[in-house]
Amino acid sequence: MGGRKEKIHQSLSHLPDHAAGALERALRDGTQPEYVDINAIVFEEAVDFGAAWAACRVAGDLGILDQLEQLPEAHRLPIQAMIIDRVINPRPLPRWYQALESLADHQKAIRNGLFQGGSKRIFLYDITSTYFEDKCCPLAAFGYNRDGKKGKRQ
Repeated sequence: MGGRKEKIHQSLSHLPDHAAGALERALRDGTQPEYVDINAIVFEEAVDFGAAWAACRVAGDLGILDQLEQLPEAHRLPIQAMIIDRVINPRPLPRWYQALESLADHQKAIRNGLFQGGSKRIFLYDITSTYFEDKCCPLAAFGYNRDGKKGKRQ
């Protein structure tokens, strides 16, 4: 039977500024002060938020988040989360229907607000998936289908 491994979790908030700065430099630059053992520092768990952060920044830059202010307060965050989730995880989303109804009720005003903001940029994102099946059409062919339909000529 192998040796037992222990995990030690330690907060670094108590470190003096010079030690925290040295540790930051060591992690960033690979420099190692004599009192910091860089090999003893291990990342054990992390939450990946880079894609969500980037998508949220783009939504903010495009004015989408500002336009969501037109929604009832209880629905703003769920709609923002759904937008971000659809961008980074494009799959069917069978939840938050009440918030989606609210978005549909305010869609025209939000769309108009985005175009009246004076921005010269436009961002189009379409998740529509439509296909037609046919047995006789000469254009129909087997191929990739985003909905996972296999063995169908489209």
